Amino acid sequence: SLSQPSPLRPRRPRRTAGTMAAATTAAASAATTTSQWQPMGSLASGAVPAAAFPNSHLLRSVAPAAAGRAAKSLPAAWSPPQRGSPLAALRAAVQEEDWERNYEEGLTKINMRVEWSASPDRCSLLQWLASVNGSRKALEIGSFCGVGALALAEALPADGEVQVLELDPFVVQ
Repeated sequence: SLSQPSPLRPRRPRRTAGTMAAATTAAASAATTTSQWQPMGSLASGAVPAAAFPNSHLLRSVAPAAAGRAAKSLPAAWSPPQRGSPLAALRAAVQEEDWERNYEEGLTKINMRVEWSASPDRCSLLQWLASVNGSRKALEIGSFCGVGALALAEALPADGEVQVLELDPFVVQ
């Protein structure tokens, strides 16, 4: 129960007659006493879990505004469900390609390896960096087969741009 002491949440100090300084001192002493903590239960509070996270995308409403006000148009940040992923398809194609044979036949300038392709972890990191920085343009130098570039393109806005530099004509085509 929330009324029993616990080391998770401080109790609110009781309001007593006095000055604001006395209330502040009481609050500070209550916060520093570990025997006066209460459990929180969860990070979310109330019936609306998103209310605990004011920067949550769940709070963005695309519904019409209340009567008497004009509806505010927000860009949709979703797309309809799709089967498969272009990124997964490209990764599979890179895995299936016989890079050793391509080098032996002179199709590639250097002996390329599957491991050069951006891993799922690296793609996630690139996407996170692009979204956190609000990137609109990206430059990838040494793209290999473009897995990292495609991951970046997925994270950029609709008007975003990815420029890629690659020396080997085989992987460019």
